[in-house]
Amino acid sequence: MVYGYVFVSFNFQLEQGQHAVVAASDSSDRSKDKTLDQKVHVFYINFSKIYSLLFIYSPVLLIYKAYVQQLESSRLKLTQLEQELQRARQQVEICVFRVFLFLAQEINPTLWVEMVVSTA
Repeated sequence: MVYGYVFVSFNFQLEQGQHAVVAASDSSDRSKDKTLDQKVHVFYINFSKIYSLLFIYSPVLLIYKAYVQQLESSRLKLTQLEQELQRARQQVEICVFRVFLFLAQEINPTLWVEMVVSTA
């Protein structure tokens, strides 16, 4: 079974920030697209060439997908580490406050009673 060629035209307007437009039709319909041929670059690519291009670029897409997944997992790990750091800071603040109260009690017991009464 012979697939033949497919008429593929690309209309690139990348300098204006627009997307590329792809049009495809059978080789028998080429006579209708003469005006389109004057405006765009025309390439005749058979299916084996398309398959080879897909075969070449598929590892690149897989690498990009893995990179994006790695970025997402790194972002999740970063948020977890930030939460752990915040918890550790809170625990340090509590420990410092307890040490301060203990030292205040040892130095001046009346101050300790005044602090406990004022906080209650």
